Amino acid sequence: MEIKKERFDIPLTTIVLGLLFCAVYLFKIGESVFYDYPSYYIYLSLSDVINVALKAVLLYMILWAIYIAFMSWEIAGISFLIGACCSVLLKLYAMWRLYKNGEDSLLVYINKGMVPLLFSLLGYFLSKSFVKGSAGVIFIPIFGVFAFIVFLAFNFFIGLNYHSFVHNSTWQTEDHKVLVGTYKDSLLFRACVNGKSYFFLEESKDQKLEMFDIDTSGVLTLRCMPKNK
Repeated sequence: MEIKKERFDIPLTTIVLGLLFCAVYLFKIGESVFYDYPSYYIYLSLSDVINVALKAVLLYMILWAIYIAFMSWEIAGISFLIGACCSVLLKLYAMWRLYKNGEDSLLVYINKGMVPLLFSLLGYFLSKSFVKGSAGVIFIPIFGVFAFIVFLAFNFFIGLNYHSFVHNSTWQTEDHKVLVGTYKDSLLFRACVNGKSYFFLEESKDQKLEMFDIDTSGVLTLRCMPKNK
């Protein structure tokens, strides 16, 4: 009995949309860790996916510019690997500095230097995923899997650090409730009371927002903590 091998062709559009939804969801999870709100408040809409897609284009333009600068995908891959090694050394040094300064948050240690490290690893694994052969470009699945895993981690840490990179991106109400996200047609606000977080879903038309004048350079800045922390 002859067994027929079925070939499953997945449309490129489906793959791209799947990657975008993964990217947006991991970005939102990272943002929820930054603002310290539960992940079940995460709601994805098509506009969110499009918004992140436009930002992702900038990332791939940077990767492509690096490729053009070296005029060789292989040389670019080596440069990304060197960048990853340097990022590891800088991360270890930064973690040592945090330890010397008495930092006790595991999240701060893990997060320190992760964005440049993952960016370098993403570029390296992408360069290894597509290899030029006699029959054209060949896709290497094992490196593609590694690139996908790094891609997911990269989006999480971008979400975690987004408000550290982009200042003046946090808003609050007149009664000092911080805008931490959106859920369907409502705005998600958080209030800190005695170091505990309380969340509220309110209509956007009922709110008057103002810029929250606070330094967001640290991932623990907007977390609710007891006064003695």
